Amino acid sequence: MYRDLAARQPDAFQEGLARSVNSLANALAEARQYDRAVEADDEAVRHYRALAAQRPEAFAPSHHQCARGEEHYAAVMGDSAGSAAAAKEAIGSLRAVFLTDPGAFRSVMMNLLRAYVNSSDAAGVEVDMNLFGSVAPLLNLRAQESGG
Repeated sequence: MYRDLAARQPDAFQEGLARSVNSLANALAEARQYDRAVEADDEAVRHYRALAAQRPEAFAPSHHQCARGEEHYAAVMGDSAGSAAAAKEAIGSLRAVFLTDPGAFRSVMMNLLRAYVNSSDAAGVEVDMNLFGSVAPLLNLRAQESGG
């Protein structure tokens, strides 16, 4: 139902569709149907990506969370390349929010970067060092301030 409504009136219904499909992905993952969860989460990521492109302040966090879920489900299934790609997208989505408030998002960004590097290595994919450019100095600064 939401798909039909969102196709006809995306401004009014795409957010609801993204939320519904993300809930479906979570339910499928809880049922350990990770292949179907990845498919559903991939759809949610596409919807939130489109929404975040229009209104990043409102939808970047949801886009990041869905991409992070997709990274996790792909990793559980042993799809290292899929996990790396999803982690890379989550990092890109979180970057602007992280740069605004690094202290609030430091652990999330660190976990995403770690997942991205590990998945890339496991898949034999070269790590895109450009992902680290603007965030690395803030991660190091925060680590030094906290004594770590």
